[in-house]
Amino acid sequence: MKVFIEGADPDQARLIVVLLHGGGSGASDILSLSQQFSTPDLCWLAPQATTPRWYQGDVIASRSAKEPYLTIGVETVLSLLEKHSERPLVLAGFSDGASVVSELVARYAPRLAGAWIASGGLLGSDDELPGPPPGPLDRLPIVISGSLQDPTMPSERLQATAQFFKDHEAAVTTEFYSGSTHLVTAPEIAQVQKMLARV
Repeated sequence: MKVFIEGADPDQARLIVVLLHGGGSGASDILSLSQQFSTPDLCWLAPQATTPRWYQGDVIASRSAKEPYLTIGVETVLSLLEKHSERPLVLAGFSDGASVVSELVARYAPRLAGAWIASGGLLGSDDELPGPPPGPLDRLPIVISGSLQDPTMPSERLQATAQFFKDHEAAVTTEFYSGSTHLVTAPEIAQVQKMLARV
């Protein structure tokens, strides 16, 4: 697994942010987001998916259509989180990467200080959505953001993802906006900056 790094040394950082890239891009692309934040003493880690994408198909396609890439991607990220488990961790992603963040928090509940789900959401068809997470979310700060007219991310799933985490006692902040765009906006960055400052 190739991991790109920016900022403080991971063994000395006050906080480590793990960034998951979207489909069709790469770790170096998502790592450029770190330049949008002024929070000091952070380490930014961006793993490169070991297969062409974190999963196949779109967010609402059946889970079976997403394999074997989804399982490989989840195991890749879990191993990186475990490697740095002694440090406070925030897990963040955009698009496909954000949906992997949703998957990890909802189905594995890793120990995290916070999470950011940007233009992504829970994976699978409507009847495959997860039950309660395997561990308590304990007011975990989660920022969920994106366009409600994004052609690649159904607004219903974006909003359902926010409601799912609220229902399971995460501290959810949403930043939804209008416009058929698929990108990260300044108001989203501002919400995440606030979350990083708190955690």
